[in-house]
Amino acid sequence: MLIGFINLAIRAFGPSIFGGYMSWLGLDVKGFEGATLDPHSHMIALAIVGLMVAVVMVRFGVFDGASKLRRNVARAGGWIAIVGVVLTTLVLGAVAFVNFAPPTLFTSGPNDINGMAGDDLIMTIVFVGAMVVVAAVLMSRAAWRDGLRLTILGTWVAMVAITVLMGFYIELNQVQFAGSLSANDASFAAAHPMTGIFLMVVLSLALLLVDFFGVTGRARRIVTAIGAIGLIAAAAGTTFWTFIDPSTSGAPFALYIGGIAICYVAVLGASIAMRPAKSLEADHLTP
Repeated sequence: MLIGFINLAIRAFGPSIFGGYMSWLGLDVKGFEGATLDPHSHMIALAIVGLMVAVVMVRFGVFDGASKLRRNVARAGGWIAIVGVVLTTLVLGAVAFVNFAPPTLFTSGPNDINGMAGDDLIMTIVFVGAMVVVAAVLMSRAAWRDGLRLTILGTWVAMVAITVLMGFYIELNQVQFAGSLSANDASFAAAHPMTGIFLMVVLSLALLLVDFFGVTGRARRIVTAIGAIGLIAAAAGTTFWTFIDPSTSGAPFALYIGGIAICYVAVLGASIAMRPAKSLEADHLTP
């Protein structure tokens, strides 16, 4: 948030007290705005993912059963996520505040055009922790019978599929995606932060709140169904729009937009479903 406030202050009021600092970094106003914009959004998103990992471990009871293996897998996932959050903070903080340029890894092709961004690899550690926790949750048979919780875990899987797997594939094949597939690359650049990060985070948080407030019955089933349909449509739309038809007039783009809309309908439904549950909880807590 501090990085975001600095970025906003410079956009609103100019260099001001940061002028000397930016000169020391060798950046002009536009350069400093660019250096702080991505770290701000990425760090917030990944911090929320780390928070959700911790909440799910407790809420879904991965430490409550008799299985020592399940508890150890969950602990490993939690620690991996913690390491990922710390390293992401250090690396992206250095990008924002000291103009650090993370190295490009596994380079190949003409002029090393193909390669994996070092900061992307560091951010992936948080997602690896999340996937380990998903495995721990799914080691319980009860988890497979709860559609809402499966949909929450599905949002995490979609984040990894879109942001990590698809993102790294494109980075490692920039020869094609910077040339003949440049339109596909542009589609992915527009879609992956929208669906792979922000949309999935919002949907996951909304569904987690539905579970936390103990929404049951028809309301829970309806929210789960809408959320699952939106999740699948948004993830499939992002994939098809990126790799099959990058135009804005085809079915993949319509699926992408429709999936986003359905997900936000699910978020709205979750808000409505939580109101009675929150009211009952408030009444219960009133002396």
